[in-house]
Amino acid sequence: MRKSFKQPVQSDFGYTSPFFNVDSLGNITATSLTLSEESIGIEFDYEFLETVDGIISIVGQTGSFPTVTISKTETVYFGLTLTSTGLYILEDDGETLFSGNMVHDTGLRGRDAQGKSNGYYTINIPTSSNITQLFYTNEARTQFGTIVVTEAIGIFDTVTVKNIEESTDLNTGALIVNGGVAVDKNVSIGNNLQFFSASSPAITSTSSLDINPTTNIKIKIDDVTIGQIDSIGSTIPIYNTFGDNLTLTNTRLDNSPIGQNTPATASFSSGLVFGVSTDAEAITNRSYVDTASIGFSIIFGI
Repeated sequence: MRKSFKQPVQSDFGYTSPFFNVDSLGNITATSLTLSEESIGIEFDYEFLETVDGIISIVGQTGSFPTVTISKTETVYFGLTLTSTGLYILEDDGETLFSGNMVHDTGLRGRDAQGKSNGYYTINIPTSSNITQLFYTNEARTQFGTIVVTEAIGIFDTVTVKNIEESTDLNTGALIVNGGVAVDKNVSIGNNLQFFSASSPAITSTSSLDINPTTNIKIKIDDVTIGQIDSIGSTIPIYNTFGDNLTLTNTRLDNSPIGQNTPATASFSSGLVFGVSTDAEAITNRSYVDTASIGFSIIFGI
């Protein structure tokens, strides 16, 4: 068992320093401590190798200078096992050395950390950054690989957005999503559902689709009410706007004058007329015609 002394210590390798002290209780005072890769068990996201002079490959990927992808807010570890060249990270112009949040395991940061051939880099791009890609290259800059920077990825049990900004278009609101959204459970909406597609948006279902309001469904075109559907029926006018004949099959019309304003020709296989005709242009029922015919036959002796 080693003993602690209240004086500068000497390692087994002959190193002494007045800035490294251990007191009688075993407390260590040092200017800084750097842990080796083995001591902290780092798992690299990407491990860069040098296959031949200046040609960089990545463990688990094919080809030289393959594309890698990192996400904003995520700390990414780049392992370095290079021999005759160092690794350089460039801005999206492909020329300027990246000076953002990049740290080498020696403690060097930004541009001062560039060009290292061993150890590892950590890179973290904040969500406020507009960077969408970076490049990596060798010391001679003869070839380049792309680093795609995606928006932050998060996995949460519950997310609450307290901002109450109303959404009036695709660029406003408390939450803006540029891609699609997949929802496995119910969706509750407290106000309007709006579509801003340049084409014709659609509501589709792989099975049946229930529309179940508590009162009625109002149909509007360009904010003008056409009619509504309620528990009694519909006030939506039936008219074929394409100009073709409108076909009604197995349909019953009650209490509705047909052709009252614009007379038209119609053909029927059968029909019933219950009223007694009083108008010269009215359709009569058979009972009225038979009765009248018998009466005229008696009077005129026909």
